[in-house]
Amino acid sequence: MATGKFIWQDAPAMYHGNINTFSFADGHSAYHKWTDPKIITAGQQAASGIAVMGKWNGPTSGSDVEFIHDNYRMPTWQ
Repeated sequence: MATGKFIWQDAPAMYHGNINTFSFADGHSAYHKWTDPKIITAGQQAASGIAVMGKWNGPTSGSDVEFIHDNYRMPTWQ
């Protein structure tokens, strides 16, 4: 990204409630329980086959954004 700031591209599809797991290249994994209603709704829609890309604006603050920022980001993102 030119600006170095995180923006949501896709909703994380949620097939089993509002929890996702992430695996990383170094072999570790993590899970996260989403709390933001916008992410949960978009994620459930994505899991059911409803295209949400480009149709929603993910949150810019809150515990879910903090999780992504702290655990699943490029080092150059602010």
